[in-house]
Amino acid sequence: MSHINIECKNLSFGYQKDETLKNINFRINEGESVGIIGENGAGKSTLLKLMTGLHMNFKGEIRVEDVLLQKSTLPFIRERLGYIFQDSDNQLFMSTVYDDVAFAPLNYGLSKEEAEKRVDHALSEVNGMHLKQRRTHQLSGGEKKMAAVATILSMLPDILLLDEPSAALDPRNRRNLIRIVNGFSHMKLIASHDLDFIMDTCSRVILISNGQIIKDADTISILTDQKLLEEHGLELPLSLSRR
Repeated sequence: MSHINIECKNLSFGYQKDETLKNINFRINEGESVGIIGENGAGKSTLLKLMTGLHMNFKGEIRVEDVLLQKSTLPFIRERLGYIFQDSDNQLFMSTVYDDVAFAPLNYGLSKEEAEKRVDHALSEVNGMHLKQRRTHQLSGGEKKMAAVATILSMLPDILLLDEPSAALDPRNRRNLIRIVNGFSHMKLIASHDLDFIMDTCSRVILISNGQIIKDADTISILTDQKLLEEHGLELPLSLSRR
């Protein structure tokens, strides 16, 4: 069995008194592409943040590559997870795209030459070599998203976590992102309202409502179940509703 996996056991978390997530249990293994869907406030983004250690006061267990997530293991876990924020401005903080994409490799001790190779590889993966010396504040929304994805790919992560990755993308950049996600050969966990994006990238879906897992099954069985989706504040993917 591959070492690349994520497992949540009896995971619960609340920002205040009310629990945002309640008794979450699942395991995702190497090669799986899993969509997390649910209406606003269901807990999708919170779940991804917990996996990256952005909130630590949860109950239950989170294991990444069989390592228990706790303060002492955060460096190990964050080297293996690539977390792509919904808002790319939260991910880009250097003056140029090159500086942003090279930041993590350099800070993890790679030589300037090796970091340069990582930058070129990551930007090539997102068709973004033309962005290399651009000022980040001058980029369009779609260009910022591609640059943000490149900052993650430059670290060669085992696992990609994507929070609403297609938000505000034009059709061209959306197609490009689908290509990138489908080309990533390890594990992907994607939280999104864009059910067509989920259909194009995920073979498995976890439906969350009111902080609880309602159903965990193959993508088609969930995303073609109109009654199930509507009961939990969602609608059929547009590509299906037009048929």
